[in-house]
Amino acid sequence: MADMFSLITFLGLLLAPLACSQDIAETLCGQYGVYSAEPYLYNNNAWNEISNSVEGAFHPFYTLWKWTSEPPVVHGFPDIELKTDLLPLQVSSLHALNVSASWSLKPVSLIPGASADPNTQPDADALQANGIQCNVALDMFADANAEASQTPAKQKYEIMVWHARFGAAAVPIGWTSGAVATITIGGSDYSLYTGTNSNGQTVLTWLANETVTDFSFDVAPLMGFLVDQQHLPSDVYLGTIQFGSETFYADNQMNFSVSAFSACHWESP
Repeated sequence: MADMFSLITFLGLLLAPLACSQDIAETLCGQYGVYSAEPYLYNNNAWNEISNSVEGAFHPFYTLWKWTSEPPVVHGFPDIELKTDLLPLQVSSLHALNVSASWSLKPVSLIPGASADPNTQPDADALQANGIQCNVALDMFADANAEASQTPAKQKYEIMVWHARFGAAAVPIGWTSGAVATITIGGSDYSLYTGTNSNGQTVLTWLANETVTDFSFDVAPLMGFLVDQQHLPSDVYLGTIQFGSETFYADNQMNFSVSAFSACHWESP
């Protein structure tokens, strides 16, 4: 069956020269639509026929998507990516990586005015009724080679922090083998799964035991744990940091919205 494709990303940009302000709408269409607004990079990042903050303004965005092919597989990762001259950075030199975000997810058909928080009703039931399969994740890549750490599909290591998963298809690599560790971050437990993907990359995934729609935490201790447990070498370079949603399947159009995001990191003194 031919894949049903639908993925469009919208950015709400607010420009305020002097005393004047102007709202500008930016729409990304197509497989690899991209928009740069320093220090952020916004990506449609769709495939399977189918940004950034050290200093600078974040522009809220939302993505409309729908995939109906069977069996459900990852079709895209609409995301915001951190772009900074401080990357790539050796993990051994990472003193702190503070990341925060607020996001929501709902069917486009949800009752007007209803909360888009997937932890609340009627949104939770509406998502389930539409058969949604996706995750919401911080996605990072590292490699022993600094240049390769920023080259898609060339990195040796993928480190993910899943803040939510929906549907049976959206499970981390290594799911069937079970979690190898669990730690607490910001009051929520995150379990670690490990495995190798189809690109030959080692994938290390921290999965929250609940849906976390608002978070603010330091990723550096997670990296330190992976190094201490010999899952990740300390001399690899962290080159790519993204936040978005891996989209698998939905009967009808979904709205993934990011209302706040920041990522700040520092090297060890």
